[in-house]
Amino acid sequence: MSSADGGSHMEKTQTSFRNEVISSATVVQIESISPDVKSLFFRVHDKTFTFKPGQWIDLMIPEVEIVGGFSLCSSPVLLRQQNLIQLAVQYNQHPPALWIHNKCKIGDTVNMRCGGDFYYDFNPVDKRKHFLLVAGGVGINPICSIIRDLAENIAQSQSNEHQVVLLYSGKTKKDLLFKEELMDIARKVPSISCQFFTTREKCQEEGIFNCRIDANILREFVLNLNISKLQTYICGPPPMIESVAANLSQIGIAKEDINYEKWW
Repeated sequence: MSSADGGSHMEKTQTSFRNEVISSATVVQIESISPDVKSLFFRVHDKTFTFKPGQWIDLMIPEVEIVGGFSLCSSPVLLRQQNLIQLAVQYNQHPPALWIHNKCKIGDTVNMRCGGDFYYDFNPVDKRKHFLLVAGGVGINPICSIIRDLAENIAQSQSNEHQVVLLYSGKTKKDLLFKEELMDIARKVPSISCQFFTTREKCQEEGIFNCRIDANILREFVLNLNISKLQTYICGPPPMIESVAANLSQIGIAKEDINYEKWW
């Protein structure tokens, strides 16, 4: 996600893990996927550039002094197969985001390095095979990276032990990024289910609930999972993260099993 409020991305993540590899990358596709969010695909030039699902990149733009910080929404499989990574960047006044929305064009070249301590690395022998993923707004980016990777690995392993639940909240239906793709993933991989919520728009569409992700909703979905095998990943606005994490603790989820990304 973008570090758009008080303090730079580099300051906020100065103690976080960072890969040593800095790669150049070229913009190959730009698309508006909501009224205020642009999707960008970059072709990464250094074959040794890698990342784990959920991590972010330092985005170094030649004409912008400030380093941007954006969570990846693509899975590592796309990088391995096509040398591509994807970002979904919301408009704001932070210089790197302004450049993406107002100046960036296909063919532009930037430098990037990945890092971050919020990630999931698929391990087929890991006994904790139940997942609760909770996202708010553009906080879907690292969660989308995780769920894309999980879907690919679960399908490949043909495992019937995994259970993955995504709870995704946006202000309106238009703010539910990647909704159609996420629904398609759930159709193709039966062990993955996706639930959508809107907080400022009443939707008549089946599968979208017009409410917040509160304690009762979290309890309902957690009780359908095995807490002893459960890992949780949360990303969204800080107040949402704090509320969800507190509610999960009250339900009985151990602190070490509640993972979140909070640096906007």
